[in-house]
Amino acid sequence: MMLIIQQLIRLSKNIHFEYPSFEVIIEYKKFIMEQIELINKFYLYNKALYESANNPLRSYGPEHHMRVCQNALKLSKLLSAKDKAIDYEILIPACLLHDLAAYYPEESGENYHDLDHVKANEVLVKDGYDTEKVKKILHVIASHGSDPKYKDEKEDIEVTILRDADKLDVFGALGIARVIMVRTLKGDTIPQIVDDFYTKGHLKRKWDSITTDEAREMCLADYEYSMDYFSRLDKELKSI
Repeated sequence: MMLIIQQLIRLSKNIHFEYPSFEVIIEYKKFIMEQIELINKFYLYNKALYESANNPLRSYGPEHHMRVCQNALKLSKLLSAKDKAIDYEILIPACLLHDLAAYYPEESGENYHDLDHVKANEVLVKDGYDTEKVKKILHVIASHGSDPKYKDEKEDIEVTILRDADKLDVFGALGIARVIMVRTLKGDTIPQIVDDFYTKGHLKRKWDSITTDEAREMCLADYEYSMDYFSRLDKELKSI
């Protein structure tokens, strides 16, 4: 459990508030301690499923889920400062269960995101989680995709937070590594990856799918890093 606490607190220094950073860190530590039991429970569920799966997609493993949870908690603190009421008993399980179908590609094929909420439901039912909250968690997971068809101006704040928190893990050095892992597994070459993500604008569409200004601010540097990386890679490939 201490490792999970350390992982979550480590990123607290990056939260942007108007009061001194020391106060921010102390408040965030207190906030994390209030949520740690829930985080720990669902992280361990996730880890057990990953370790028992035959051929899970490695870039969607427990580390990805924990990073998304970290992003979501940071973003939620920024939004709650604007009087946004957030239900962490919905948000935290949704973050830590949102990509479970990626652990079973033999069942779901390339459309594994369509089954994420089904796999999450199995965990929640086995846990005996509150029935009404289960319905809301499954809705959040099923609705967090970046395609415009998933967006709704009246959507629950937990849906928005999960979507944005998930997109943040696409950018930066880790995001690039994940992109290359996923695409090479599918058989794509480096030129094909660059063509899709940079030339055809896949990465830009991911950026455009972010809903909140707060999330954009959180990942702007990582997005610019990713665009610069693919730009340089594109130039090097064309010079060969």
